[in-house]
Amino acid sequence: MLRPILTIAITLGLLAGAAEIGLRFWLEAPPPPSPTPRVHSKELRRLKGLADLVRKDQRGIFAGQLFETNSQGIRDREYDTPKPDDVFRIVATGGSNAMGSGVAEERTYAARIEDELSEERAPRIEVVNVAIAGANIEHSMKRLETVGLAYEPDLIVYGFAPTDIRLRDLYRSSASRGMRPKPVHSASALSRAVQMGLQELPWIRRAPGTYPAEMFDNYFHNEAAWQAYTGHLDRLATLGRQYDACVLVLLQTQLDSLHHFHPYDQVYERVAGAAKERGLGVAPSLDLFLGEDPRSLWVSQGNKHAGERAHEILTQALRRGLATLPASCWKTAHPDL
Repeated sequence: MLRPILTIAITLGLLAGAAEIGLRFWLEAPPPPSPTPRVHSKELRRLKGLADLVRKDQRGIFAGQLFETNSQGIRDREYDTPKPDDVFRIVATGGSNAMGSGVAEERTYAARIEDELSEERAPRIEVVNVAIAGANIEHSMKRLETVGLAYEPDLIVYGFAPTDIRLRDLYRSSASRGMRPKPVHSASALSRAVQMGLQELPWIRRAPGTYPAEMFDNYFHNEAAWQAYTGHLDRLATLGRQYDACVLVLLQTQLDSLHHFHPYDQVYERVAGAAKERGLGVAPSLDLFLGEDPRSLWVSQGNKHAGERAHEILTQALRRGLATLPASCWKTAHPDL
């Protein structure tokens, strides 16, 4: 009787030892290198605040990348106005990731989708990016109304981010309580892995005081915040009708916990449902990000905005979403998506 028990104990010990060695190598491995190279220039000044980013005909360095604006103060090239008859124009709005904070302008999903849609097509398809860093849905709507509509959009893309609902006067919980789970300290790699795994469970990730908890709270338990948010979706739908432009909501995935316990999945579902109720198209992206190492998708280890690889994936999601729109949205363009 003792011998089988001893055999099992030795086997379990060997397995635990192997797991400890493997997990130690995994947990202590250096993070992947920054996927987005920074631009260094002594001739160009560093841009900082919003006033710098919306200034017309601006040229400088922002978040490590060349940042240039056109005569209307958007991070894009010049476009003809009024819109030429042979052009189908998409206007993209949103916040930091939609603008491409830390990414070269030509590597953003707005620029990438224009390149893909414009290949050997008539009429010509243009994608005008009026997104601006730091914008929630209220600011994105103002940006669309004050700048974007002047480009006479045939289609509007709103890049949603979970922080879009975080209107300062509508907080229920304090962001200062902590943005991430507490760090795990243990000499055992196996113990650290188990604790880290437990922290990723949704009911722990959304424990009171955590950053995901605040987001979840605002979307599901803060009626004032939700009503304010959906009010802007109503305005977006109204503008689409007024300008005879279909609207697509691109659900930009939060680049954190990219597995089946992703803490924001229910947030995406609620926003998608609200958008569809208003006749807006929806382009989800979470399924395309599952299994990715978030660190390899960031601009850098110190900048967790979407890097080049993330924009590549968002372009796939956007293209897939555009393909779901009815043919009437494309008017005379009818791209083969």
